Amino acid sequence: MYGEAIAEFQKAIGLDGGSPPSLAALAHAYAVSGKRGQALSLLSRLKELELSKQEYVSAYDLAVIHTGLGDKDQAFKSLERAYEQRDGWMAFIRSPDNISIELLQRGWDHGEKLPPQEPWASMPNTGVW
Repeated sequence: MYGEAIAEFQKAIGLDGGSPPSLAALAHAYAVSGKRGQALSLLSRLKELELSKQEYVSAYDLAVIHTGLGDKDQAFKSLERAYEQRDGWMAFIRSPDNISIELLQRGWDHGEKLPPQEPWASMPNTGVW
């Protein structure tokens, strides 16, 4: 199962030249398949890219890798940075333990909740978290 995903992500990297999202996806696949060393190597590469500012590296993508590695604390730190960066992927967060939705609703550690915005404020909540 993971082998096929890893092969597909490697193909994607070959096609897009190793974009940060593709590298992050491969790193996550490595992490969840038990190839921790390879995941950490890609994570390190992405962090170097981020520091060099040669390419944009989404903090959300880093959180995905940390999640795969089982590093929940670092994953949440990266999610906080993704929120501050207003990363669009934050709209798709869903966690089985509902911690991530709590992060979105509580206003992080700053105690600032964003007011509901239209058109969503007047829409009925039909989703399940």
